[in-house]
Amino acid sequence: MQTVSDELKEVCYDFSQDGTSYTFRGSFFTKITPACLLRVLYGFEHLVKFVTRPDSIVLIREGENWYEVCYTYRGLLLENKSTYRKILKQEEQKITFEMIASEQYGPHLSKILHSTGYYEVKTEKEGCLVEYFQEARVESKMLNEIYFHLIKKEAVNFLKDLKQYVERTCH
Repeated sequence: MQTVSDELKEVCYDFSQDGTSYTFRGSFFTKITPACLLRVLYGFEHLVKFVTRPDSIVLIREGENWYEVCYTYRGLLLENKSTYRKILKQEEQKITFEMIASEQYGPHLSKILHSTGYYEVKTEKEGCLVEYFQEARVESKMLNEIYFHLIKKEAVNFLKDLKQYVERTCH
């Protein structure tokens, strides 16, 4: 795993790519309680604050310990709407997510065909380890190498921002 240190905001990560698939696994240590971490990582009201790249995030429907959310990204000659289902698994201290629909308009970047992952809170002696994992498969395009480079950079920045957000929110 590689480590990124940003003013003592250290995160570890591993990014791998194979053909049209990639995996990202990242983690950080914090002294925040598991209950607060799960509340922040799962809560829609927090999601819209720590996932900042989409142009919009809309709650579609929800049930007990799950909800569906649509992320919309707009850019030059591109629009993507992806719907994910998030499930809170309280006993496992885990939140899973899976893409259940995706629409993309624009010819330049690869369309995401499949995406799934989780956030997991692991209690340790001095605090908690928060692990984030995502795997995805995209359609084959000539620009995949550029796309994967951007995804890796975004994932690392997301993890650093997430650590800062939970530490600011759960005092």
